[in-house]
Amino acid sequence: MTANLICVGVNHRTAAVELRERIAFPAETLEANVREMASLPGAEEAVLVSTCNRVEAYVCGSGTGLDLLDRVTRRIAQSRGVPLEKLNPATYRHEGADAVRHLLRVSASLDSLVLGEPQILGQVKEAFQNAREAGTVGTLLTRVFERAFKTAKRIRTETGIARNAVSVGTVAVDLARNIFASLADCLVLVVGAGKMGTLAARHLAASGAGRVWVTNRSSERAVKLAEEHGWEAKAFSDLSLLLQQVDIVITSTGATRPIFTRDLLQPLMPKRKFRPLFLIDIAVPRDVDQDVGRIDNVFVYNIDDLESFTKSAAEARSKDVERASAIVEAEVEQHLRWAQNLAVTPTITALRRHATELAAVEMERTLGGAAANREVLERFAQGFINKLLHDPMTAMKDPGEGERLAAAARQLFNLTELVVIESEGRADGDQRSQDGP
Repeated sequence: MTANLICVGVNHRTAAVELRERIAFPAETLEANVREMASLPGAEEAVLVSTCNRVEAYVCGSGTGLDLLDRVTRRIAQSRGVPLEKLNPATYRHEGADAVRHLLRVSASLDSLVLGEPQILGQVKEAFQNAREAGTVGTLLTRVFERAFKTAKRIRTETGIARNAVSVGTVAVDLARNIFASLADCLVLVVGAGKMGTLAARHLAASGAGRVWVTNRSSERAVKLAEEHGWEAKAFSDLSLLLQQVDIVITSTGATRPIFTRDLLQPLMPKRKFRPLFLIDIAVPRDVDQDVGRIDNVFVYNIDDLESFTKSAAEARSKDVERASAIVEAEVEQHLRWAQNLAVTPTITALRRHATELAAVEMERTLGGAAANREVLERFAQGFINKLLHDPMTAMKDPGEGERLAAAARQLFNLTELVVIESEGRADGDQRSQDGP
């Protein structure tokens, strides 16, 4: 069954921010797109994860792994208007156990730009909830995502991965501290009061930033964030005036097009007397146009530039990573066993029913209508069936060979029709459990 789980994705390791911002799905389109993923030929269930550092589609279905991988990859390219030949080299494709393992590592922030950051788990949970509301998850994806959440909790509890955990927002502040010996003498402008902007603001406060201005298209959110730290909120319409005075800009908005352009900043540099301006852009799509970095004394850092600042922290926690990876492998093994049991249960049930029915026929032929010794023979028959089928049923539950052996059992004992009946009964039961009584 796990062979039917696939993952197609692009992340910060495989694609530059220029490509990631092109294929990121706007929040308002996620529901429609995840439904289209689930309606692809051979697909039955789908979850779509789209964050600043990754876009991933998790799909379950009856289609063969390679066909489903190709269809999902093409669907991502078509929906985002990206040529397939441009997307393919940056895409990773997992199926079966590898797809399960990848999801567990992503949810536990072992695959994040910033090791141990807590935001990704919330983003994966939100993606799963969106898919549930869109009606595109069933038994398989529900189980594997719930296992991913459980694994992430285990890792945060049993290892030091989450200790002193940081985020992209906090790394952005650390980069600013690397540029300036002290933030106490700098004037910092935070543009955007969303999740990343809020995290960056908290780390700025903890880092001793002296003067901070906050601006946002929604003035209420800017005022709230500024008041939380005793800073000043500024009108977004005054952005040009603000840029004439500040030393550092940390920007993370939800804008679909760059806010900071060459046309905006070039005329401001003489008014700044050509003092250096540092723009740290942690938004995807980017808030700062790439041409801005060509202006003299304007220095631009985007989300990809932050990676080198996270490597030393990851190396320092290498033992925690090893322990976390071991937890992931144990959870993957458990999931594989569950999925294997799910896949072969109809065959096992059909085999037991077949043996029980044969025993009942032979007992009736032996006893006729006589009641004498019937109870004794029934106990004998049940015990004999249990012992006879124990080893075959155990073998069919093996993740490696189980499905092959189950197929052989169906052929040897002519169980195909019985298995179909059992599978349909299980499907009806699963549907009733989801729909309620």
